[in-house]
Amino acid sequence: MWLAFLLSAAICPVGEVPTGIRALDPTNVPLSGAEIREWSGPQARKRLLGVTDSDGRATVCVPQRAESLGVYLAGFLPQRLRLRGGSTDIADVHLKTEGSGRVVEAREPACVTGTAPDGSYRLCSVDMLRLPFAQ
Repeated sequence: MWLAFLLSAAICPVGEVPTGIRALDPTNVPLSGAEIREWSGPQARKRLLGVTDSDGRATVCVPQRAESLGVYLAGFLPQRLRLRGGSTDIADVHLKTEGSGRVVEAREPACVTGTAPDGSYRLCSVDMLRLPFAQ
């Protein structure tokens, strides 16, 4: 347990703490691709801290001054997660679907999100049109 804590503490820059998050739908199914950001209300405006994996889990480095995080995923209402100063516990976040049972159109272009050794990324359809693919 202590080894895991020390390793997680080593991956975050000074002034930030590691925080574990697991995003789930209302029936406890893990949600992959959910974006973790500092809370900015219903719109995901602040910098991307991480993206959940296929198990719905993400460990992100959160600035110590941050009071809450936002979990954002198309088709779901944004969820606010209040932080408990310096906690590295895994917090379960249950996202509620937008519009009870009806089809919801995406407000943003289709995007691919993920993580790489040098950080998180988000690539949207508009960006993909600019890539130099051979035709």
